[in-house]
Amino acid sequence: MDEQFTLKKTIIELVAEVRQYLETRYQWLQLDLTEKLVMVAAYLVVTLIVLLLGISFLLFISLGFGYFLGEIFKSNSLGFFTVAGIYLMAVILIVVFRKKWIAQPIINVILKSIFKPKKEKK
Repeated sequence: MDEQFTLKKTIIELVAEVRQYLETRYQWLQLDLTEKLVMVAAYLVVTLIVLLLGISFLLFISLGFGYFLGEIFKSNSLGFFTVAGIYLMAVILIVVFRKKWIAQPIINVILKSIFKPKKEKK
């Protein structure tokens, strides 16, 4: 009888330990997922800021280049149409090579940030 009671107590303790382990594991997974999502969000925010600054820079450079070409061609409209043609060629190249130049690098960066191995803390 005493042996059966001890076995029952051991099983109850084992179930409690497994339950505690599973709860701890679940909390750890939540924290890990949260950390990875925050890393991706931070990367996206930084990328957005750099993109906005780059667009502003490109706008002012385009205006300057358009006026510069306008002086050379003696026609501002011809200068700006030349700049527009350069942008059209760039758009065509981006559309043709979008998977290789844009989609795949973005996928790689996101996957690396999500699945990068944790560094050992000393």
